[in-house]
Amino acid sequence: MYENFKQKFKGAELKEYFWKAASTANKQEFRAYMKKIAEIDPKKTADQETAAEWLSKIPSEHWSRVFFPVKTKCDILVNNLCESFNNYILDARDKPIITMLERIRTKLMTRLQYKRLGMEKYEGIVCPNMLKKINKQGKLARHCFSRWCGDKEFEIDHFTKRFVVDLDKKTCTCGMFQLTAYPCCHAYSAIADMRHHIENYVDSCYKKPAYLKVYENMIHGVPGQEDYIQTGSEPLNAPKFKKKRGRPVKQRKKGPNEVESTKKRPYTYL
Repeated sequence: MYENFKQKFKGAELKEYFWKAASTANKQEFRAYMKKIAEIDPKKTADQETAAEWLSKIPSEHWSRVFFPVKTKCDILVNNLCESFNNYILDARDKPIITMLERIRTKLMTRLQYKRLGMEKYEGIVCPNMLKKINKQGKLARHCFSRWCGDKEFEIDHFTKRFVVDLDKKTCTCGMFQLTAYPCCHAYSAIADMRHHIENYVDSCYKKPAYLKVYENMIHGVPGQEDYIQTGSEPLNAPKFKKKRGRPVKQRKKGPNEVESTKKRPYTYL
């Protein structure tokens, strides 16, 4: 979306506030950032489309974190998941269709079992990657000052901003606690003040039983091609293929704002 946005609306300030509006989980902040975008790119003629008008045409739940449904427990803005999977199947993508599907099947078959086995040996409650994110919030909580309001409600000062955390409802006015379903730095500060265990405020989807539930099934083995069932239909002919000049491209072309990989091909010693 930003690639389309920057083609029409250029400038470092617009880029900064676009990403701020997309990343915030607080509605007041979102409105303030959209107002700032409107001020940076004001309407000069009747037929001019401003940056704020262009953004308002796109449903906010499609690009701004604050409007994501909380039941999904997800705050991901970018398509890194797709990029990771594409990289995972990179060696299979240029193969014939059956060979490609077999390569992907066998990779996923073994991956599922190694993931399950690794988690069975894990002795913690919260999954390791999620635990790293929570520990990061713990470091940010060092800059928070909490005041107990009563029951499980806290007022949190974080630098120049103030937030309200309700541990019973598992909410914070910053918006991240209810969106991600694990404590933000403000909630972390309140939980530490109560001397409670952090894992009690982490959703069950991030814990070991849920992880094992995801990987409890298996992909069964498939016999070789000589054991395939003969349907009696005519075999499909391969499509006509015209080989292009040069080396086949496997990696997609990076955008001008994307960081190029620093990995280098290893040297081959003869």
